[in-house]
Amino acid sequence: MNRSFNTSEDKVQNSFYVHLVESPSPEDFRANRLETKAVAAQLELLNIPYSLHYVVNSEEFRRALMEDIVEGMKRHQLPPLVHLSTHGSIDGIQLTDQRSNGECLSWNDVGDIFRPLHKAINGGLGVCMSCCGGIHGKKMAEVLNSDQIPFSWLIGTTTEADIRDLALGFSVFYRAMQRGQSADQILDAMRIASNITGFGLEHGAIAQQLYANHLGDTMNKIIADLQKGQGLVSTPSTAHSPSILGQSSPLLGTPRPSA
Repeated sequence: MNRSFNTSEDKVQNSFYVHLVESPSPEDFRANRLETKAVAAQLELLNIPYSLHYVVNSEEFRRALMEDIVEGMKRHQLPPLVHLSTHGSIDGIQLTDQRSNGECLSWNDVGDIFRPLHKAINGGLGVCMSCCGGIHGKKMAEVLNSDQIPFSWLIGTTTEADIRDLALGFSVFYRAMQRGQSADQILDAMRIASNITGFGLEHGAIAQQLYANHLGDTMNKIIADLQKGQGLVSTPSTAHSPSILGQSSPLLGTPRPSA
């Protein structure tokens, strides 16, 4: 039987290119164990355009996501989908030269790099975090104002993961995207193929709204406690207090209404 491409399954034409950025451990670099090589091979097979960048320090990382990505958009005439392959944790990502000293780029730092790119492509930046704990990248969207959100959506895992399983999971992701499958279908396929049950999806707007609501509730509680301490509140209310974020506040700015 001859092998062939069943292009009738391809529901989505290329509307993006994949901007692959990897900062492996020194050991993986020396052994040529590179996750993005496997992902790039799958993208070649799928005929999805991509560019590939290896970085070892923060200067190269910033260049890859600021200067090189602009060149990629010009070359491919498409907006980017960013695929980051690094070490990750709840605190941020760790680049090659940070492994020995335990330092990392905080999620805030990474968000600051993504923000102008996200705005430049009209709020449509998608991010694939191919690392341990990549879903913690949602912390980049924990900002006061919605116009400071640095991504539209982000896929990552809640758990530690083997580089081989991550490569497999994201290879499945790009094929499922090409088929036009739903988010739930894509995540299920990634979990089954890679045996990483912690794969999840976060939307920047939702993460920001949850953070803003939490901050507002916290501030309301502080204000209520202060008022009680000063004898200004005599009868507690059983109703849920409206969020301070629902008002015009010189401290927090004027929020957008919830969708």
